[in-house]
Amino acid sequence: MKKLLLALVILGYSQSEAQVKFRGGVKAGYAASTINNLDADYRNGLYAGVYGDLNLSRIYSMQFEMLYLQQGVSDLHVYQGNNLAPQILDVNRNYLSLNLLNKFSFNKISMFVGPGLDIKISDNSNSLRNYRESQDYYSLPYENNSDVDLTINIGVAFKINNNFSIEGRLRQGIIEQIYTNSANYYGDSNLNKSFLLGLNYTFD
Repeated sequence: MKKLLLALVILGYSQSEAQVKFRGGVKAGYAASTINNLDADYRNGLYAGVYGDLNLSRIYSMQFEMLYLQQGVSDLHVYQGNNLAPQILDVNRNYLSLNLLNKFSFNKISMFVGPGLDIKISDNSNSLRNYRESQDYYSLPYENNSDVDLTINIGVAFKINNNFSIEGRLRQGIIEQIYTNSANYYGDSNLNKSFLLGLNYTFD
């Protein structure tokens, strides 16, 4: 009896070990982003990076991502007085995005959800400052509020073959990134939101 129990434990352990697999890969694609509660258009950008997928069972895996991600808005209208024409400017904010995704796979379809940490690595605030000085505006159209954002990722992926897959996701930030110097926007929360659509390549 003891030998049988030992054999079952060893068999179960070997089966669980066989299911654990790590595969790395690269991904890139299109990013459409906006900042909530602004009179602006979506910014057309891109994202690219690397990921590692730790398969823990037949349906569940954890995916670690490190991405370069372009976010912001295009054609932001900032109103600074009744006698002044609105400033129409782009707000470009680029991030290093670190994400931990819980992935559930069913045949060729997988769904994922998880948190992310975005760290701002560049923006166009210097060009906006030069624009303000050249146009004689009395203040910048917005001020930086945070260089770090916490995000929620939710999306779906379709497996083309053993290496290629396509995915789409929604990302919502929860830390206010900017505040505008315009009476039109006072009291509104300016949070990042983006939609990503791209191609993944997983190494053998």
